[in-house]
Amino acid sequence: MDEIRASDFENILSVLSTRRAGIFRGVSRAHYELVPRVGRLGHPPKASLERKFLRRFRDLALPYVSRIPDSQWELLALAQHHGLPTRLLDWTSNPLVAVYFAVEKIHQTDAAVYHCVLDDELPSVDTMECTDPFDIPKAFVYHPPHITSRIPSQAALFTIHPMPGFSFTHRSLIKVIIPAAQRDGILRQLLRFGIHRASLFPSLDGVAEHLGWLMGGIAVVSAIDDQPQKLETQ
Repeated sequence: MDEIRASDFENILSVLSTRRAGIFRGVSRAHYELVPRVGRLGHPPKASLERKFLRRFRDLALPYVSRIPDSQWELLALAQHHGLPTRLLDWTSNPLVAVYFAVEKIHQTDAAVYHCVLDDELPSVDTMECTDPFDIPKAFVYHPPHITSRIPSQAALFTIHPMPGFSFTHRSLIKVIIPAAQRDGILRQLLRFGIHRASLFPSLDGVAEHLGWLMGGIAVVSAIDDQPQKLETQ
C-alpha cells in the first residue's frame, strides 16, 4: 500500500481529487489499520456469538426506533451506526467527510485517510441473493438504505469482512497521512465547506456538540485578546 504524507489541506484535496472514484475512510491515528471493530476486541468472537448479540440489540432497540429493520443487513448497519462492534467498516464516498473524521478528535499524533477504488475485486453485495451477512465468501461493499439520517448526511457506506480479525487489504489502497500539526487548521477549513458535527450528525446532539466546539474556539481567541498588551519602550 502506498503512503503519501500531505503537507497541508490543499495538498490533501489535490491528492484525493486526482484518484479514481472510490471510497474513503478517515482514521484519527495514522497507524490504525483497516480492521472492523469486532476484530479489535482482542479475540474476535465467532459468528454465532455475533448473531446472538445482534438479536439482543434488535430486542433492546424496540423502544428507540420507529421500526425494526426488515433484514439482517439493515439491522447490522443500524447496530454499527450506534456503536455495537460488528464486522462492518465505515466508509464514505465524500473525501471531505473522511478528512473530518480523521482530524475531529484532539490528538498529538498524525491522522490519515484511506482511499480504495471499487472494482471487481471489491463488488457491491446483492442483499437479495446473499441474505446472511455472516455467511459471505469475501469482502463486499454494502450500500445501506437510509435507515438513519446520518447515512445520507455522511454519504456513508460499508465494507463487510468474512474474517474481521484481519486487516483489509486491496491492490488500489493508498493512505494519505495528515501531520498532527495540521489537524486543527484543517478542521477549521472544513467548516468553510459545511463539513462539521451538526451537518454530519443531524440531531440536537450534533447541533450542541458543534456549537460547543465553536464556543471553545471563540473562548481561546477572547482569552488572547483580553491579555494586557505590553508597551514597547525604547
